[in-house]
Amino acid sequence: MRTRTWTQRINATVMIAEGAVKLGTVAYATATCSSGCTTTASATKSLPFNVAVDFDYQVTSAGSNLEQLKVLPVFTFQSVSPSIGGPLREEIGTAVDVRCDSTPNVGPNTGGCVYAQFTPTYDVSTLNNDTAQVAWHIQWAQRNLAGKWGRKGSGPSSHAPWTVR
Repeated sequence: MRTRTWTQRINATVMIAEGAVKLGTVAYATATCSSGCTTTASATKSLPFNVAVDFDYQVTSAGSNLEQLKVLPVFTFQSVSPSIGGPLREEIGTAVDVRCDSTPNVGPNTGGCVYAQFTPTYDVSTLNNDTAQVAWHIQWAQRNLAGKWGRKGSGPSSHAPWTVR
């Protein structure tokens, strides 16, 4: 990402419900952050039974130096017909590692953030007429050049793998 603010999305569907929850539910999504970041909640939306709904919220890394963050998505919902007790807050999955910095090489005066565990890939196909020439060139280079640049499991680790089919 070329910014220190990004949008995350939770897609939710009520698949099994009993009683008042089946009659109507509202929900919103947000996240908890380790020190160094803030979040805003998504809009509160109706969550009908058995209908998928997207909830978008924002995360911001406020600092200007290198930061290692943990972002944990949270989903909160409440029955509305009739309202039962307080809202139910659920952490979704595990915390995701995010690394942010402000090097001018990432973006003009803003820096950026990356999901540290994600390895970007560039997938090109020799079977696609729009990319075939590029795919053949990459495949030849990965097979014949000493560095094996971009070949998954080979070559310099600082370069994203390129998958050629």
